[in-house]
Amino acid sequence: FVFRSKNAFVLEKNKKHSSPARLPLSQLLASGRRSGPAAERIANTATIYTHGQSAEESAPLSTLAGVRDLTRNWQGRETILVQESQTQETWPQAKKMDLAAYLALSRQEGPPRVQNLAIQLYPHFAPYLIRILLTARAESLLIGIHQSERKTLAADNSLHQLITCRYRLVDQTTQQDLTWILFEQRPMPSANNPLSLLHYIGDHPQARLGNAWREGLISQSKHQGINLTKNQARKLIRQGILGSLYGNHFPNELPLHLLDELVAEIEATMQV
Repeated sequence: FVFRSKNAFVLEKNKKHSSPARLPLSQLLASGRRSGPAAERIANTATIYTHGQSAEESAPLSTLAGVRDLTRNWQGRETILVQESQTQETWPQAKKMDLAAYLALSRQEGPPRVQNLAIQLYPHFAPYLIRILLTARAESLLIGIHQSERKTLAADNSLHQLITCRYRLVDQTTQQDLTWILFEQRPMPSANNPLSLLHYIGDHPQARLGNAWREGLISQSKHQGINLTKNQARKLIRQGILGSLYGNHFPNELPLHLLDELVAEIEATMQV
């Protein structure tokens, strides 16, 4: 059929085909109640939005420029860059991988043992900060985060013991809203200290939490001259909610609120 309106808008539909005839954008807009000149202006200036990259996605994350002063002794040493999108001009010989590859490697083989590790968590991956500090095996660790996330490292943060059990903050520098923080690996704390047990768990990222916790307790007890059996250690761990429900998980799998509880439950098992 053929339908002709007052505005001469024609829609033809063939009996054999269900799809309507395609019309120019100017005609479609002109078919409204706007005046002819107004519709023409809209048609000529209309913007078609596509599903392309956003400005945030298309822009590079950041640059390593400005961190040379933090990493003077990194030159010529084994270095891995994680999630850094810029060129390797700072450390030309560094190996590069993305964050997903680093996390997969950490799960399958354990975090790489390397002298220097630089990880770009800016702007959206800050929740990995504590997990990386707990399990990384680098002598020096450089992490980039949004400057607003520096509060995570405050001494009054309930997760501060987890953050500091294996690494200590050495220096930091901020470029606009990006903060690079340099950490150095800590030696194992003295025995009979919750930090030493947290350190032990972090040193065994491939072990399930309950297993690493159990072996850490047994090792701690030996330093005190106590012969703690595996069954006794398991019983101590299972007295807490976290130990009883999540002992079969890996430390990196736990959400931050459970990692927060881990500190208190470890202290409890060491006081028995």
